[in-house]
Amino acid sequence: MTELIYFIWPISFLMSFFISLITIKLSINILSKTKTIDIPNKRSSHNIPTPKGAGLGIIATFFIVYYTFFPITDFLFMGSILILTVLSFINDNKQISIVLRLITQMTLTIIILNFWPPLKNIILLNSLIPLWLENIIIFLLIIWIINLFNFMDGIDGISGIQCIIIGVGVGASLYLSQEEYKLEHIVAGFITGASLAFLLWNWHPAKVFLGDAGSIPLGFINAILLLLLCKNGLWYVAIIINNYYFLMLL
Repeated sequence: MTELIYFIWPISFLMSFFISLITIKLSINILSKTKTIDIPNKRSSHNIPTPKGAGLGIIATFFIVYYTFFPITDFLFMGSILILTVLSFINDNKQISIVLRLITQMTLTIIILNFWPPLKNIILLNSLIPLWLENIIIFLLIIWIINLFNFMDGIDGISGIQCIIIGVGVGASLYLSQEEYKLEHIVAGFITGASLAFLLWNWHPAKVFLGDAGSIPLGFINAILLLLLCKNGLWYVAIIINNYYFLMLL
């Protein structure tokens, strides 16, 4: 099993890349019918209205890849992602109250941190600070990454490139660690493969964007992966590959 675990990342990568080529194309067809359009603003790198919402295809890919390796009964994590995706796609088409969106993000984050087995009762700082304070920091970190990732969408190529850096960095680190991290390999491989496929449409000049339907759940997935790395003692990897997010705090 120890040797086979190292094949999970490339398998997840290849599955995610080829499946995403199909699901993203299908999502673009949906976006053309729903007229889900990103209107350029001051920080945009595009100057013409561009479809947004290709994240629908990427998240569909994640469901296929995830449940290829895990039982369908593992629904807390994936159910949270589904809720975020649906709510965010509605927001892509019809503005939803930011309060409702934040409450949803916070509620799902609390559920994951308290009931999802891989992160249940997670402790990262070994009592260096009070547990209640650590829980608040972890909670705010997840919310921060979700919304920062969402903020970056709308700039040609930036979300895809950042995800590829994270996915490849995590995959290489897991390989070198010589430990069995099945979930982390799968998520990292997915992030890399799906993002590479997305770049085929999102490279300048972008033909489509993730939209909230992709950037919000992908930010959530990235945040969860970061916490899994920290839990497994790879906190330095989490910091290095996510340095862009942490620098934004300064």
